[in-house]
Amino acid sequence: MKRRSSLKTHVSETHDSEQITLS
Repeated sequence: MKRRSSLKTHVSETHDSEQITLS
């Protein structure tokens, strides 16, 4: 049921990690 959410979650986590790295 959460296969689509999994993709969005993965992208969100990656984006957050990038923001932390930039910070």
